[in-house]
Amino acid sequence: MKDAKARLEKTYGDKTDHYIALFAQTYPDYSPQDLLSIDTLFRPNTILVADARAAQTTVPIYSYLLTWKSPVENGSKGSFHGLDIPLAFNNIELGKHWSSDTGEAYALADKMSSAWIQFARTGNPNHSTLPAWKPYSQANGETMIFAAQPKVLNNHDRELMSLIKSVQ
Repeated sequence: MKDAKARLEKTYGDKTDHYIALFAQTYPDYSPQDLLSIDTLFRPNTILVADARAAQTTVPIYSYLLTWKSPVENGSKGSFHGLDIPLAFNNIELGKHWSSDTGEAYALADKMSSAWIQFARTGNPNHSTLPAWKPYSQANGETMIFAAQPKVLNNHDRELMSLIKSVQ
């Protein structure tokens, strides 16, 4: 943890302790590596874009975040950019070098791909194997968390992402 904090201080300076506290609040089961590997590009901008779009339209917007950590290479890669591809398109066999071909990977791929199919058909990703997924709003920040057990959280990382954006 000491090494991670030293590296974070290069970016966050006197905000480092606040960053770590927000991270722990947002992701209670984090590791020191997670502190360093967080998405500082896509996720903060996803919130900005979703907020802007929600302010402009009444068309439902659905936000998701993949937090499932691939077990490939002893889990050292975590939940990285692009990992959602073999899951969302339910092609674990072709993407097992990223996702693995465990039962958990197949189960998540089934849930995720079913959401994509349902969204393509109806404009609404809800289906029976996921918790109720309400459209995104700026006030509530409804986000489907795709993990081993998917769940919907509201504004779970907004404050953390705002801090990240403030130092970029």
